[in-house]
Amino acid sequence: MYVCMYTFRVNEHIRTNQSLPPIKYIHIHECDKFCLRIFCMSPSSIIPLHNHPRIIVFSKLLYVSMHAKAYGQPAKLVKDGMMTGPIGTPILFPTCDGNIHYFHVMKPCAIFDILSPSYSSDDMRHYMYF
Repeated sequence: MYVCMYTFRVNEHIRTNQSLPPIKYIHIHECDKFCLRIFCMSPSSIIPLHNHPRIIVFSKLLYVSMHAKAYGQPAKLVKDGMMTGPIGTPILFPTCDGNIHYFHVMKPCAIFDILSPSYSSDDMRHYMYF
């Protein structure tokens, strides 16, 4: 097993006039069946509206809170409010339950994600920002 830390800059993935704070991304493990990762987010961090096609996402907010907006299919709002850690583990399914979502952080927080199966461009499982 290996752990790598990257800095993820939202501005490199979407067009925005805002200067958004970087997000630390800790890559814990990835194989064909699943991937483990942690996002460490500073105040005012945003992960824009994005999807996880044909992937089940288990997310655990490890500490503090953030605002989440999530949509199911077809574009039905299923969550619009604060999530507070470490209680609960939302599970996002590929065709419902908010697998298209957005996060806005007010205070420093960390999110632990398990994705299954892992991203794969060959199998058309790659996220997209909206």
